[in-house]
Amino acid sequence: MKLRAISSDGRFYVEIVSQQALVRHMKHQDVSVAKLARMIGRSKATVGHLHCGGRTTTSSETAKAIEKALGLAPCTLFLPKVEPVASHMHRNAA
Repeated sequence: MKLRAISSDGRFYVEIVSQQALVRHMKHQDVSVAKLARMIGRSKATVGHLHCGGRTTTSSETAKAIEKALGLAPCTLFLPKVEPVASHMHRNAA
């Protein structure tokens, strides 16, 4: 499944489904924040913020890497979202 998408009328991002689910999967597999960060090549801060609930969104690449490192199917912990972007119309002064 491809998580990266571009929408002409929205902003694409990936949102964690459940911070508690991430914590449970990490605990079940005895994976610490530091270990998961090393496994996926991201900073401890990036993983730590998702782990403690300080962040609820991340890049699609990070989401896919976390799910793969934990042996989970795509979209188990993270779901793609599109946020509508307000359009602004500019008129030229006559």
